[in-house]
Amino acid sequence: MLNDRRSHGLWERTAPPPPATERLGCDLVADVAIVGAGYTGLSTALHLAERGLDTVVIEAAEIGFGAAGRSTGLVNAGLWVMPSALKETLGPLYGDRLLNLLRDSPRTVFEIVDKHNLQCELKRAGTIHCGADKKGVAEIAERARQWQALGAPVHILDAGETRAKTGTSAFPG
Repeated sequence: MLNDRRSHGLWERTAPPPPATERLGCDLVADVAIVGAGYTGLSTALHLAERGLDTVVIEAAEIGFGAAGRSTGLVNAGLWVMPSALKETLGPLYGDRLLNLLRDSPRTVFEIVDKHNLQCELKRAGTIHCGADKKGVAEIAERARQWQALGAPVHILDAGETRAKTGTSAFPG
């Protein structure tokens, strides 16, 4: 990477060296050109290549340089938007499509890691969203209810379970 502790920190210092790349020095012809070698660009390239499309990825800096290199490394399902609000905004057809994609995204990530034997220190431990007060806990409970109605394996932790998982008593749920 670019050895900038302010942007990539621990990830840059501990990640294995990236694959060798070279500056684009000639014209290329491909079925699809993807700009950006972050999670989205590389995943898109992989899926298109698996379907037999000739795919090229162009990156201005380095693989994972942008937001992908600054992520927390969590594999999360969903958005902070409530599922019902997403369906209201996008309508039932596109809302349901996006919600199904979001619900299934962790499984998809794990399948890619397994299929390609990616060395990434993967832990299948779930994700915890904490509520700092009664209002936050109520919002999380409503989000969980909506995801459960869509078939997502979501459950609510009480204060004791939250404390045991997070190591702090700062969150009531």
